[in-house]
Amino acid sequence: MRKKKRTLSLALMAGMVLTAALTPAASIKSVYAAGSKDAVVTTVNFNAEYGNKKANIAEMKRIIEKADKKGTDIIVFPEMAVTGNLDVKQAEKKTGKTAAYFSDLAEKYDMYIVYGMPETVSAGSKKVYNSAFVCTPDGEVDSYREMIPDSKSVQAGGSLVTVSTKWGKMALSVGDDLFDMAELSRIYTADGAFMIANAGAYTYDDYSKYDFSATVSNAYSNKYSNRSSVDYYKNSLENVALLSETFIASADMIGDVNGDEYLGGSTLVGITDSSTNAVWSDESNFNKGKDMWYDCIKYYAGSTSSTSEMVTAKIDPSFITGHTGGLMHRVIYQPDLYTKWYASLATMDKSAYAPTTKEDPKVAVVDMTPKWADKAANSDKMISYMKQAKSEGVNIIVFPEMALTDYVSSSDPESEGWKMTIEQAETVDGV
Repeated sequence: MRKKKRTLSLALMAGMVLTAALTPAASIKSVYAAGSKDAVVTTVNFNAEYGNKKANIAEMKRIIEKADKKGTDIIVFPEMAVTGNLDVKQAEKKTGKTAAYFSDLAEKYDMYIVYGMPETVSAGSKKVYNSAFVCTPDGEVDSYREMIPDSKSVQAGGSLVTVSTKWGKMALSVGDDLFDMAELSRIYTADGAFMIANAGAYTYDDYSKYDFSATVSNAYSNKYSNRSSVDYYKNSLENVALLSETFIASADMIGDVNGDEYLGGSTLVGITDSSTNAVWSDESNFNKGKDMWYDCIKYYAGSTSSTSEMVTAKIDPSFITGHTGGLMHRVIYQPDLYTKWYASLATMDKSAYAPTTKEDPKVAVVDMTPKWADKAANSDKMISYMKQAKSEGVNIIVFPEMALTDYVSSSDPESEGWKMTIEQAETVDGV
């Protein structure tokens, strides 16, 4: 028997513990707590019909019913899935007909449904929010509003959104926020989210048509020249998963929508349930040339070249919510510092940093292999680079980390590396 539907009203929405305001003064603490083990997640490659809300909703319903047969608990549709655009005439409130419709389906199929569509800002407004709506099986509705819009017709949002599930917190994002806001995923992780449901719409671009001849290149950077937008989308997802240590369920539009060609490649990506701790706890990996970053990444469903209608995978969220190792937790996460830094920026007199010249600076970066523990030899080498740079008119030169002593990383105070680093360390006003 279906549970009685909760009435969606503004009064009820105000009482929902779904949204956390993005307030820099708030000190965020981890609230990790393992929940139920398995969750079946589906992300959808969706070809929206531009401006045809009725047809898109009908197609989304068909896909939801198909996903239900796969046992889906959480389904994520792309940005603008309902409308194919951000037209103010098609915008709706969280208490609108479309939200109520998908809320009924969420309750019927016991499924969390995330989808993108324009949200009403206020009566008479010529702008919309670019929102990712979420409908829960309990009849609750909320929306994440894009904070860094790339269109003047979009009103910027200002709140983080998480939804309580039986597996823990699920976070939301839409558009480019997940990639453009470096701290977004880290804040969600610190708040205990096991997954970010990302409603995206990423267009295809062939980067090989661009001229990279003027860019600085070397053996490392050449690997990344002339790549397609598919590669950059993949790299972006992997970076977010690594920095936040969450699952990322990212849905994308696919095919042609009003002349724009979308990537598809909806996917579920995250860190692995075994390799992260093993990679980082074994310091010998530093000397084995092991690619520690990407050995930690796993595509649980789909890939960035996937064109299937939808991809589904079963995940264990308790691995994330109960996680105590890996990248995020090796870093001292200090949101109070961000409060201090951004408060300073907000009151800073920027005129004090105005340029004093119209000439462009010439910058050099140095590929350098230091000699272990030989500060004198490394100083000589650095000075030779400086002299060369000066002859070439360089204004700014940047050397690698630990260029004076060679790189060392150790957690053992008795190790040779630790002792060498302490012995050769200098203060800012040192020799």
